[in-house]
Amino acid sequence: MANPGSCVLTYNSIESLNEASELSKEMLARLRTYSSEKMFSSIEKMIQEARVARGDIERQYTLYYRCAQLSKLIYKQNDFAKFKAEHGAIFGLRFKEALDEADNLKTILNKKYEEKMLRASQEASAELRVLKNMGNAAPAERVVRPSSSILISPKELVRMVEQAQPKKTAVIVDFRKDKSELINYRNEHVITVVTVPYDLIVNGLIFTSLRNQLEVGQRPLLHRIGSCDLVVLMSDSGVELKNGQPLRGSKAHLLSMALYEYNHEHHPKSSPLFMDGGFDNWRDQYPMYTKSDGTLKRNEPKDQLDHMVINYKKACLMLDYPDLSPPRPSVQQPRVARPITGFVPNDVPQSQSLKGVPNAAIIRAQEVDVESTKRMETTFSAYDSAVSTSSINDTPLLPQSSAAGTSVPPSLPASLKSAGDSELPAPTPQPPSSTQKNIVPPSVPTPPLQQPSEISKRDPCVGQPIASGYHPSVTVGTHPSMPSRMPMVDRSNKPNQQYDTAQESKIDAVRITPVSVPKSNAHLAQPRLPLPDRSTKPVLISIDQEQQLLDIYNSMCDSTEGSSNRRSNPRPGYTGLYNMGNTCFMNATLQALFHTPLMLSIFSKENFMSRVNPHNKMGTGGVISAVFSAMMDVIWSGQYTAIKPQRFLRLFASQVNSCLADGHQHDASEFQLFLLDALHEDTNQVTKRVSFEQNYKGGSQIMNDAKDYEKKSRLFSCSPVNKIFNLQTVSELSCTACGEQSATFEECSLITVELPEHASRTSLHHCLSSHFSQTTLDGDCRWNCPKCRAPKPASRLTKLWSLPPVVVVHLKRFSMENGDYAKNTMPVEFDPGRLDLSEYLHEYSPESAEPYRLYAVTNHCGRLNSGHYTALVCHGTTGEWLRFDDESVSSSSASGINTSEAYMLYYKRS
Repeated sequence: MANPGSCVLTYNSIESLNEASELSKEMLARLRTYSSEKMFSSIEKMIQEARVARGDIERQYTLYYRCAQLSKLIYKQNDFAKFKAEHGAIFGLRFKEALDEADNLKTILNKKYEEKMLRASQEASAELRVLKNMGNAAPAERVVRPSSSILISPKELVRMVEQAQPKKTAVIVDFRKDKSELINYRNEHVITVVTVPYDLIVNGLIFTSLRNQLEVGQRPLLHRIGSCDLVVLMSDSGVELKNGQPLRGSKAHLLSMALYEYNHEHHPKSSPLFMDGGFDNWRDQYPMYTKSDGTLKRNEPKDQLDHMVINYKKACLMLDYPDLSPPRPSVQQPRVARPITGFVPNDVPQSQSLKGVPNAAIIRAQEVDVESTKRMETTFSAYDSAVSTSSINDTPLLPQSSAAGTSVPPSLPASLKSAGDSELPAPTPQPPSSTQKNIVPPSVPTPPLQQPSEISKRDPCVGQPIASGYHPSVTVGTHPSMPSRMPMVDRSNKPNQQYDTAQESKIDAVRITPVSVPKSNAHLAQPRLPLPDRSTKPVLISIDQEQQLLDIYNSMCDSTEGSSNRRSNPRPGYTGLYNMGNTCFMNATLQALFHTPLMLSIFSKENFMSRVNPHNKMGTGGVISAVFSAMMDVIWSGQYTAIKPQRFLRLFASQVNSCLADGHQHDASEFQLFLLDALHEDTNQVTKRVSFEQNYKGGSQIMNDAKDYEKKSRLFSCSPVNKIFNLQTVSELSCTACGEQSATFEECSLITVELPEHASRTSLHHCLSSHFSQTTLDGDCRWNCPKCRAPKPASRLTKLWSLPPVVVVHLKRFSMENGDYAKNTMPVEFDPGRLDLSEYLHEYSPESAEPYRLYAVTNHCGRLNSGHYTALVCHGTTGEWLRFDDESVSSSSASGINTSEAYMLYYKRS
């Protein structure tokens, strides 16, 4: 009996063998005239023949395959009922044997065919090397890979991820025009599908520009092409090839170049493949792994918050354009930088008290603490070139009374106008006047203003720099007749760290001089809800949209209150998050972001609406910003020891990515990318994106290149989130043959560094040095030199060009091995007190080399699918290191950081 391993294969794939095993139409027509018993006798003969043919696995497979075909025919015969009564038992056994044997042989054959193709490829490569060593140029047709080498069938792809040893992982990039039907594979970690809009694929496309134009739920998925084994591009029905390669300039060619040639951050392990037959072939072979996008079941709204979000999103889908008309007089539409406390007697109607103030809801206050009325506002606009800060201690921004008695807020001083706002009409400065008063009826006397010196005696923070990202707020009580709204956040408990003057100039700040409130009139105080400061940018959000977002914010606070724990006396920032079933990846990441400088001054009830751009269809319209701000305020309210972020997770799943709410463990770094992308697009001030190509040469022209990139990139994307986290790198390529150079600028919100494979321990300095070291592009990675007009070896050097206030370093501990995640537990040494990135800066970079210090760490123990995330955070006010383990919050120290479990490192400028 022949050995199956020594058989000679006639065919090259299981598909071609199946085609040869099919019974002809003529044979099928003749068999249908037979009785069921006669066809069954043929099955018996073929099974006996297959048993004898052991060793010839292709013939065995053909015989069992035909037995299965005949068995299906018998089921359809008219006399099947009579046949089943007499021979049903033995027929069932034979049918099962045919199916089982065919399936087993198929697995063996697939492996044999793969080995056969591998041997053929190795022989071809060896032949080419021999020809090269002999000094003979290989024929053109031998240099070009055969077309089959860049094509992969759906069955071959599924077999490689399910049965190959070791098992593979793949990312399918779907760039079809019509996506009414989609791939729905059972394990998205094994086969990840990324949808790319067909119209985004244009000349000059690079990886970063492609990524930034995808939906926020797709962007982190695209990063997986750097860690998976196979990248497969899929069109409708296949790609047109010429000499075994996609046509130059075609969509397939441009996309392949963007993902492979012009991708420095997440470079694939091998050049992309193309799905043979495209989606049509996948649907024919795997209909069970296909879904119709138009018939996807939508989650029904379950509570009032769901209804609010749905109604708000519907309103955003209507034709609603930004207000680009000239600014109206301030009497009709005042621009107040901060909420202003007014005094209105009980007998004055609310409508009168709100005169000149749009969309303001009255909340009666029992008492206003003067020490808690200091405010700080961060204003970002699409015209700002950097995050800048300035403060006013002596100029009270109070409304002026017009001749008609209508309260008019003063314009911002010209000194607060950012340098980049020169194109906007500058508000006319109003000189200090004795007529400046609070918003009060004429019959009510205005209380005297406190002098700055008097305030400074009571508040030591006046006249001192306020930490970027932390701002106090007003604590107010509610009138007994009004329903309580949770939480009335006390921002005075937020951290007040000291930043140097250079750091302070990174955010535009406007401080309101506190107003003294006589206790006799305390019951009359009526602080107004936040009104966005629009003095530095066009109006992007309507009053109705503001109110809807505020309702979403309040509803999120209410839902959080019902699932919170008030035990003991918690302090602001000491609130844990309950685990809702494998959600520790989210909890740890949120704690790090809640304690991130600058995020606190953007995502709060007072500020987030002035940043939201509901006209940006790439984001969530501000929904995620609203619920994230609610979570931020609850955490810093100092009212709860732990809260349950269940509603946040549900909304995040419905608005951004549903996979993260499937009850399984996920990568914390991916969750952060999803969340920051959503917040970025919510606050992206660019209403109409302008794409651009990077045709930069680098070298001596790198400074001009950087200025041009900065100018053009701000017409594509500009948000306060990116200004906090996004660092900028520049990669310079140099052809070793002709010296041609090229430079590409890229932006990312974290630095992902590889850990060395063969070492017992390493350091962050070593990982960063390796990440920013010079590499050589050769073999399949050769650069398509525009001057040589051919793939040529090249050198590539990537360096930092600009640095943000916050730098996040991701230690890449996880990798896919044999279809499952493997973890590198190598200790990585780092200094919590200092991170110096100066040696990784480009020599021409204008960036100042300020050191950073650690303020948070995300830790992971165990495996990805069965491990646990925790966070170690330095509290901004107390300076105490806290360990957040879901709902548990305990004291810790920087020396307690486990270097074998550290996964994400969060640094801020010292």
